[in-house]
Amino acid sequence: MNYLIRHISQNECKETMPEGASTRERALIKYQIWNNIRNQSRNYRLGLVWLVINPLITSLIYVFVFTIMRANLNAMNIIIGITIYRVFAQSIKSGIASIRDYRGGILAERISSQVLVRGMLGSRIINAQFQTIGASIVLTIMFKVDILTSFSLMIIATICGLLIEGCMLNFAKLIRNLPDLNNIIQHIIQLLFYASPVLYSFDRTVGIHRLFNTYNPIMYFIEFHRGLISNEFAFENINQNIFLIIILFLTLMAIRGYRSIDRVRWELSTWP
Repeated sequence: MNYLIRHISQNECKETMPEGASTRERALIKYQIWNNIRNQSRNYRLGLVWLVINPLITSLIYVFVFTIMRANLNAMNIIIGITIYRVFAQSIKSGIASIRDYRGGILAERISSQVLVRGMLGSRIINAQFQTIGASIVLTIMFKVDILTSFSLMIIATICGLLIEGCMLNFAKLIRNLPDLNNIIQHIIQLLFYASPVLYSFDRTVGIHRLFNTYNPIMYFIEFHRGLISNEFAFENINQNIFLIIILFLTLMAIRGYRSIDRVRWELSTWP
């Protein structure tokens, strides 16, 4: 067995793997990724299939409600909005819940933070792919969108998921100490579903609602993919510096969040 090498100082504890441990490290990452995926579907007979079916069924339900019932909304926009928003919402929940298990599901030993971070990134990527592949296929078959544009939905949703999960990692410890914040966040997620341009276009917003969505990150991910299809970006009249600042902020916060895992593990560790 390869043991971790700990470098302990007054402020932190860094862990490194000994030479020749790369094969074992890759095996741990692979195990962690699929353990996280299995945990999301272990209570269902269809298992991982539900990761594909759930967002697709939800999208089609909204399509029926808001188009068949003459709500004058665009079915394709609804599918894109709901699909990306599901990844967005799940990434928020994953980020704030990550602190519950910093062993990656491996109970026999403590794994390094480097392995854990790679496993989290891999899990988020695979989860986003599962949740968006169904919608990408529907866009290609039902709405005659070209394959590359349809499947770019998977890339956009994955980037969104990684950035949002990383950002929420910064608040995981705070939410652990103040559990009431978790309930508040759940309500915010529900409110954002209707306040964000998920079921409608950003062009239909006015006043304070439009101002709010100008600084709402999820709007840019949703409208960017809609723009790839229509060649008309709803946010093109917005100051592009706002968009760049939001993306830069999310990126820096995500990097900080993933890099903070080792420090938080050390602070909360019960290991000798």
